[in-house]
Amino acid sequence: AEILRCAKWIRDKPDDQGHGKEGWFKPMHVGGRDASYHSNRLRALAKAGLIEKRWWGRAYAYRITPTGIERLAQEDSE
Repeated sequence: AEILRCAKWIRDKPDDQGHGKEGWFKPMHVGGRDASYHSNRLRALAKAGLIEKRWWGRAYAYRITPTGIERLAQEDSE
């Protein structure tokens, strides 16, 4: 859920350097320090439909989906 929360925050508050433009981000924007854990987790979230991904330059970029936002709302209401 932490990565989803970061993804929603990035979507809602893009910074002045373009991170989060249209909600898109790279693993380093959600705390990734290396390519393994966060990239693997983001791939799993994409497979579950909570995050979408697209090829952007030399790496994938990710964005939270409406389903991901709904999942966060469900978790917050529990």
